[in-house]
Amino acid sequence: MNKKRDILKYIIRSAAILTAASGVSVVLKRTGIGKENILMVYIVGVLLITVCTSGYFYGAAGAVISVLVFNYFFTVPLHTFAIMNQNDVVLMAFFLMTAFIASSLTVRFRTQMKIAEDTKAQMERERLKSSLLRSISHDFRTPLTGILGDCGLLSDAGELDTETRKELAGDIQEQAVWLMKMVENILSMTKIDSGQFYIKKQPEVVDDIIYEAATHVIGLRDKRRFEVYLPEELVVAPMDGKMMVQVLINLLDNALKHTNEGGCITVTVTFAEQKVYFCVEDDGDGIAEEVKSQVFDEFVSRSDGKEDGQRGIGLGLAICKAVVEAHGGQIYAENREEGGARFVFWLNAEQVEADGR
Repeated sequence: MNKKRDILKYIIRSAAILTAASGVSVVLKRTGIGKENILMVYIVGVLLITVCTSGYFYGAAGAVISVLVFNYFFTVPLHTFAIMNQNDVVLMAFFLMTAFIASSLTVRFRTQMKIAEDTKAQMERERLKSSLLRSISHDFRTPLTGILGDCGLLSDAGELDTETRKELAGDIQEQAVWLMKMVENILSMTKIDSGQFYIKKQPEVVDDIIYEAATHVIGLRDKRRFEVYLPEELVVAPMDGKMMVQVLINLLDNALKHTNEGGCITVTVTFAEQKVYFCVEDDGDGIAEEVKSQVFDEFVSRSDGKEDGQRGIGLGLAICKAVVEAHGGQIYAENREEGGARFVFWLNAEQVEADGR
């Protein structure tokens, strides 16, 4: 079905180009332009057909039809396919050869361009794959080393007091959760890149999404001052709840990594003009100038010197952008004047009364 539609589309394009070339040729003839120059118009038309269709066949067909139209309208005797002047025969023969050669070269050029683009895309995929593997090997090593070290200490549990064992178990849990989040981000980005990323929207209460995300960020309430500001009325937005929780987790994790212990992280939700705005702010080190323009690109990450060494593989914010835009919203980031960073995104939403109306 698609092939038939493409054929029809190319035929219509070719007919439109030949009609336009004939119209221009009629105008040129009335101004006294010679037949040789009129044929140049048809050559341009043939080249346009080759470019605007799938290739050589339509260009060759356009060349043959152009010769017939030229013979019918512009050679003596007019309005017949008879040819009285031998010069016209030579002229049209050279036109056909030129049109065929030009069409062939144009198709070859387009093919080479497509090969070059495919090669470039393949190289880019290989570069991204290498970056991903390099990031995974580097960033997975940190939590795995920590887990192995803590497990080694726990194996000597007889020499450790209860408080120390609890601390080691807590460290293992934190490192394992970090690994799980990175794996979740990798799986999400793989789905996005492969085109298998599907959004299943249903009405969700914004308050529930925020508190659900906050419970999955270890250290958010214990090691930072975490504040949430919500509208008085309930706000309901059509969204994929699981994916939106992941967006907020990534933003909160990002804020956690770029603030010092005891720093402040704030989530503010506002409603205006049938849109709900989520604002995640921190008082950390802000967005570095060298990554500000690519902050939502894949594999954009930097070590921030925090003692825990956690920096991620640079997929979290890229996933945030993909998910928010898949919901029909937008996301942006900026530095705060008072210090730190601000990430804001919006979704279509509506307010409801407490009783659900």
